[in-house]
Amino acid sequence: MLCANLKLIDVDNCLPEEERYQLSYPTMSHAQIEGLSQSVVCSMSKMKWRKSTEEFCSSVVDTLFHQAQISRHAVFLATGDSFKTISFSYRLGKSTVGAIVHDTSIAVIDLLLEEVMPVLNEEKWNAISEEFWTKWQFPNCIGSLDAKHVTIQAPNNSGSLYWNYKKTYYIVLLALVDPCYNFIAIDVGAYGKNSDGGILVNSNLGKQYA
Repeated sequence: MLCANLKLIDVDNCLPEEERYQLSYPTMSHAQIEGLSQSVVCSMSKMKWRKSTEEFCSSVVDTLFHQAQISRHAVFLATGDSFKTISFSYRLGKSTVGAIVHDTSIAVIDLLLEEVMPVLNEEKWNAISEEFWTKWQFPNCIGSLDAKHVTIQAPNNSGSLYWNYKKTYYIVLLALVDPCYNFIAIDVGAYGKNSDGGILVNSNLGKQYA
């Protein structure tokens, strides 16, 4: 009931003029951000409610600003800017931006994972295969697989686990997509030395269908 009655403030009227523009340049419309904000507010509010009534009440004011948090989170995802750059843009501390991205990412994943990347059954796999043939003329294809190597500073005591033939340290972001470029499954954080096929075999998806 509390979530249903919680109303978001009009962030546009609360932000300085130069920050209002920044709400528009992520790749989400204002309506999409507002709709997602409502869900995230409820999700985060329920998380706080589980802790204690006193803690929850003290954070109600903060939840009213989750729409602005979604905007900053969208900026991070859409632009790939560093926390430092975003902190300068919004006049926030670097650690504050990091906390916003971390907390909002968890809430968004909890809310949308089953909707965006549900576990597929045989019927859906067959539909993907048919669509690959219809759209791209690839027979018996159930997904397009590729990986992105992200440069990192090697963690302490990690040895050569993240070392890659490109002569630096990486983690791997692996994605399987359907013929319309929608994600079917992802694997995040594999060692830079591993091959795409090896990462897939050892991922939850690979183990499920092995």
